Amino acid sequence: MLILLRDYDYVNSKNNSSANNQTLSQLALAMQYIENHLEESLTLAEIAQQSTMSKSYFSTMFKKYNGISPWDYITIKRVEKAIGLLTTSNLSKLEIAARCGFHSSANFYKAFARVTGKTPSDYTSKHL
Repeated sequence: MLILLRDYDYVNSKNNSSANNQTLSQLALAMQYIENHLEESLTLAEIAQQSTMSKSYFSTMFKKYNGISPWDYITIKRVEKAIGLLTTSNLSKLEIAARCGFHSSANFYKAFARVTGKTPSDYTSKHL
């Protein structure tokens, strides 16, 4: 019974479908904005604005539909971009960190290890 309440919450499923589609479209806009601005200092307010949602509603809906917070998503996307640069460029790790939106090498290394379980040096030594 609890699962049904959580999943359906007494909402009419006919009206809920169009609301879900709109929410997904709004989230897609925000995710595209994140992709296009990974190297910048992103704020929840500006990302939520792209989805035309309030910050709290955006955070809730983002986690509901993606299973992770907006900040975890941003970190993963930044690390993915860093992996691409590590394997395709001759840039230094500090330059790569900056191009991926990390403002310190400590944050870069910590995020990289959290997402991949490796350091950037470990990754490049195995893939280059």
